[in-house]
Amino acid sequence: MPNSIKPSKLLTAFALFLCSLSFANLAQSQTSAAAAQSDDLPQAMLVMDFSGSMWGEVNGSAKFQVLQSIIDQNFDEWNQSLDLGVLAYGHRRKGDCRDIELAFRPGEAPSREMRTWITSQKPVGKTPLGDSLVTASTFFNNQGQEANLIVLSDGIESCGVDPCQVIRDLQAGGAKMTAHVIGFDLNARDANQIRCIADLTGGTYVDANRADQLIDGFRKAVENIAVKDDSAERALRETLDQTLDALRETSDQLADAERRAEEALQNLAAANEELSRLAGALADQEAIIEQLEAALKDCEDEVARLQGEIARLEGEVADLQAENANLAALLKDAQGTIADQERALERADVNNQQLVSSLAEQEAVIDEKDAEIDAISDELNAANTENALLNDENTRLETLLNEALRNRQLTVTSLDFGAFAGTTEPVDIAALVAERDAYLAALQSLRLNLSYILDPLSTAQAIANNVPEEGNQIPVPEELNEVLVLLAPGVEGELPDLEWSMTGVAGQARGYRDIGTGARIPLPEFGGTFDIALELPGYEATLNVTSDPENPISRRTDLNIGRLSLHMPGSQAGVFFATIMTLDGEVVVKQPIETSGSMYMQPGLYKVRAQTENGVDEFEAQVYAGKDTSVPLRF
Repeated sequence: MPNSIKPSKLLTAFALFLCSLSFANLAQSQTSAAAAQSDDLPQAMLVMDFSGSMWGEVNGSAKFQVLQSIIDQNFDEWNQSLDLGVLAYGHRRKGDCRDIELAFRPGEAPSREMRTWITSQKPVGKTPLGDSLVTASTFFNNQGQEANLIVLSDGIESCGVDPCQVIRDLQAGGAKMTAHVIGFDLNARDANQIRCIADLTGGTYVDANRADQLIDGFRKAVENIAVKDDSAERALRETLDQTLDALRETSDQLADAERRAEEALQNLAAANEELSRLAGALADQEAIIEQLEAALKDCEDEVARLQGEIARLEGEVADLQAENANLAALLKDAQGTIADQERALERADVNNQQLVSSLAEQEAVIDEKDAEIDAISDELNAANTENALLNDENTRLETLLNEALRNRQLTVTSLDFGAFAGTTEPVDIAALVAERDAYLAALQSLRLNLSYILDPLSTAQAIANNVPEEGNQIPVPEELNEVLVLLAPGVEGELPDLEWSMTGVAGQARGYRDIGTGARIPLPEFGGTFDIALELPGYEATLNVTSDPENPISRRTDLNIGRLSLHMPGSQAGVFFATIMTLDGEVVVKQPIETSGSMYMQPGLYKVRAQTENGVDEFEAQVYAGKDTSVPLRF
């Protein structure tokens, strides 16, 4: 302490310093209290739901449109009672649980700007309610404030987070918050799942199924927050009054302090030495602080680097998710194609079983007819043998009779007896004539009986000729009760197997033929009208025919088809997926093709869409499928 400063002057200066400090603090407290009364408003955050379910309707209007209308009419009034901020989710990206945006902090923007922003959003995404509560609460708690939240949701959490457990975890970590929850058009089960947010934080819960209920829910939440803050203001005023009383007591104690200051001056030299020591220690601490600040700067740089790395990894994750979605779509298309092929195989198995059953029945009929034919053939052979014997006997008798008549060496005196020339044996001419007549009658009867045998044999042969040629190995005449399907002239290239099915009074039958230049389709052996469906990859046709077994005939019809070939250019190879559609968008055929492949179409204009196996590159063009059309695909 310098010797030039007198103790009384120093004491006076110290007392004036304490007084000025007390009055300065008092003035500052009074100014802050006045500012709080005039300018400061309670801070609160609107947590807005823009998930895809907000497209649902309430009283004939979309829910998000009802909400935006209410915001447009009432937001400015709410913002006069509270200092509002806005946090929204589900408004930017579809299916993204990280789509949470702190759009406006309390007091950051004019009311009109926040209102315009809210009324311009469209619902597209999911409902990350739990993470949105964490974001809103953290904003307030990081500033040492209690979080006042007004939460609107029309659905429960859809991102695998339990909002109620989130509240418990935040409170366990020391977070202070009050959440007033508005359930917009919720059923009882969903309402119970989010009611706990209000219950755990001491807030209110309101069910709103109409526009007036929604307005009332917002009004109650705003009033509750405003009233709660007024109570805090009254407590602050009481504290200020108590502080003023304490300052008055302090002023009374200044006299005592002045007396004690004189005593303190005596120890000021020691205090100066202590101050010098403390100044040295402070310098050391400042050096340490500088070192800590440098280390903190390094930490901040490392955090920035890690944040950049996290952003890069998040981008890679998003790319992988997009690729996964593409692969899932391709897998779904492939599964659909496999399912179609499995159904086609099942139909083919059923048709094959029906065909096998039909062939078995036809083979049984053929075996039965063959047995009948063999029996008739045996009878015919026996009859032919007996007929031959009768013919020989008749010939012999006729020879004898003619010889006798020729020789005319009969006994003149008797019509009943005579002798052949050179013999004396009597001959009974009448008996010979009667015997001949009897043999002739027997021969005539035998021939009549043979007609009854030959006619069923001819009928059996006709029946055998009408059996479809899969089970009929007997040569049949060229004139058949059938339909002959031929290719239209000028169509080139080898076609795959033709698949045909027949429906009508006979039920249904299905068969397969190597069409080549044509295929024969036998008609049933009984009359009726039938539809014959012809199928090739990319081609379908229906024929209507009438079967008349009494007048069998071959009917010819031409197929007017062309071949559409798709192929990769050059040496590029792999599997691509081809979809052929009409100009109206109707899918004609859809199948995977390896390097190249052909479809058989009715001539006309089509739209071809091809996609590579990895689902990235696509090719689309309009082509005319004629007799032979080749399209190179360049991805």
